[in-house]
Amino acid sequence: MLCPVCTDVGLVPTRLENGLTGHGCGRCGGVLVSALDARQWAESQPAGSWAGSIEELAETSSALNCPKCAHFMSKFRIEAGVTNRLDFCAHCGEFWLDAGEWSLLGALELRAHLPSIFTQPWQLGIRQRESTAAREAELIKALGTADHARVKAFADWLATHPQAARIRRQLGVQAP
Repeated sequence: MLCPVCTDVGLVPTRLENGLTGHGCGRCGGVLVSALDARQWAESQPAGSWAGSIEELAETSSALNCPKCAHFMSKFRIEAGVTNRLDFCAHCGEFWLDAGEWSLLGALELRAHLPSIFTQPWQLGIRQRESTAAREAELIKALGTADHARVKAFADWLATHPQAARIRRQLGVQAP
């Protein structure tokens, strides 16, 4: 198999973690990993925080061909606010990690969620979190930081108040 980024370098067996291997490129540092192997590895890992570091990240902007089956790989978002995308081949179930993306997944504590990242619910969740953040940013811009904090504090108080429905009716506000 040849590296999908370098196109002329052979992939060699590479160990990402104890119990998880892939096929890596010695030139660009990318690694091809089986989604099945990643799921089995993730399920065997204890919960805990990551203690590594993030190296400089590379990102392939163009579509890649899967080194295993030559089908196009689709790009999937990792998380809201993260520009890197993971490349996934739906045909053979392999994904490509550009150099540094394994460390990024560790720092974001998302390694245990592989390969859920490649699912529609995960991708929808990212869009929803970004939409919520954009609405918050617009509100801060319109109200200012201090007033936004007051509105947020009131909303948090109202959400747990036993008479929330009555207060909303009094204010003429429908329940969320």
